Amino acid sequence: MTQDVLLTISGLHDMASADPEENEENEPIEVITPASYYWKNGKHYILYDEVMEGIPGVVKNKIKITGEDSMEIMKSGITNAHMVFEKNQMIHRMGSFMLEFIHGSWM
Repeated sequence: MTQDVLLTISGLHDMASADPEENEENEPIEVITPASYYWKNGKHYILYDEVMEGIPGVVKNKIKITGEDSMEIMKSGITNAHMVFEKNQMIHRMGSFMLEFIHGSWM
């Protein structure tokens, strides 16, 4: 059964790869968006659409939580990506984007 939910994603934008002369610190970011949630074959799924500023089209996002220690984010549409994250591990780094899950919970 699919449920409508409000998804909140928050973290820090890693400014380490930005212009070193600006010497900025990490910038907090937060996204709040409507999403759909469902449970299937022992896994949690969250689906939501992302609109990128200044670019026509939509990115379809699927978050798959496979347990307490790992998750995947799959993006399709105007951009495509498949990112895998594990608790206490920095698995994915792309440009200035980095997700590192150290503590807390997925849900």
